[in-house]
Amino acid sequence: MPAVDKGANAPNVFPDPKSSESAVPPFSRGTRDDLVQARALQAILSRFDAALAGHALGANPVSPIYGGPMVDPANVFVWAWDARPFPAFPDFELVWADAANWQTGHWITGRLEGVPLDRLIAAVLAEFGIGVEVDFAVDAFLEGYAIDRPMSAREAIEPLARAFGVDALARAGRLAFSGRGGRAAAAISADDLVKPPKDAALRLVRAQETELPHQVELGFSDGEMDYRRAVVASRRLAGSSRREARTEIAAVTRRSEAQRLADSWLQDLWAGRESTEFDLTRRHLGLEVGDLVSVPTEAGPRLHRITRIADGPTRRISTHAAEPAVFDAPAGVGPKQPRRPPLVAGAPEPIVLDLPAARVAPTVLQYLAVAAEPWPGAVAVWREKEGGGFAFDRMAELPAVAGRTLAPLGPGPLWRWDA
Repeated sequence: MPAVDKGANAPNVFPDPKSSESAVPPFSRGTRDDLVQARALQAILSRFDAALAGHALGANPVSPIYGGPMVDPANVFVWAWDARPFPAFPDFELVWADAANWQTGHWITGRLEGVPLDRLIAAVLAEFGIGVEVDFAVDAFLEGYAIDRPMSAREAIEPLARAFGVDALARAGRLAFSGRGGRAAAAISADDLVKPPKDAALRLVRAQETELPHQVELGFSDGEMDYRRAVVASRRLAGSSRREARTEIAAVTRRSEAQRLADSWLQDLWAGRESTEFDLTRRHLGLEVGDLVSVPTEAGPRLHRITRIADGPTRRISTHAAEPAVFDAPAGVGPKQPRRPPLVAGAPEPIVLDLPAARVAPTVLQYLAVAAEPWPGAVAVWREKEGGGFAFDRMAELPAVAGRTLAPLGPGPLWRWDA
């Protein structure tokens, strides 16, 4: 299963310019998508393994002849786990010729340690002993997350929800986490609005531009740079606002994904600058907080997200404008800093040279040449003492040029020493 956008549409294709089967799935944008790989593998494995959540009874029937399932879950293997160590592969592109294929390829190496956001939130709730039933409609993936100090479950989840555009809602006595993408749940027409006696049927408020941030910054741990702390920023190119917003998340992700999150966060803040309040008839009882609705305005229908519902003789609805498309934008492919394998120096080669004595004082009896590739920088030379043991003599700062002659040397001038 490739880690590419809409990879489940064609699990058999993979990116490899040297292969005749190199392709992207139908309708795919060709961008990296670790989440679709994880979701597809979970669906396939749960199809055959009754111990996994989501298994449908009878999907993997037991044979009456040999008493085992049609497909033995213990013998299901995922393609592909690479024996080359991660992150040396794919970081060292100078060593591995197919390293570039890893980004959207079938490899689970380096991705198996990651987790979908809904599973991470469920694990946090379980860790804090919160056993309520939870509904998830969240689509996001990250490489890791750390609860680095004592905190509540809310404090642990809120930074993730802010960064990934997730709302925590209470619905029918259940806790629900819902992403801000998706389509409109209902279209509200002017006939559905109930006009109050002393107010307009729909009240629309637009926030001042100076109340919104001109730039947002997102701090994270860069999974492609030895987990160092990093910051990405997203800025509007127009407007008079000078406000800035910043958030830190103890999450591990790659820089391109963090940049996408920062861009989505800023665009969502500006998209939600308009808010409305209106009353609906009771026939819209199916609407819930978090739903997207199409609201009639003087400029035409606009998408809004419901933020509050007050039930009475009518349904009092409060909304904020929304643009779900900002959360569906793919992560860009920025320049990747080249990573070179570390220089591992082997044992140096010492060569003792017994050369003709030179007329210098004191007379040099032997020369020592030291060669190594790669050169470690300097080599210590130790001399054996008369009473036993060794004593430090000096440092060889530069490597000698050493090699093997492949052809006989021709005759030259005699009795000359070329220093």
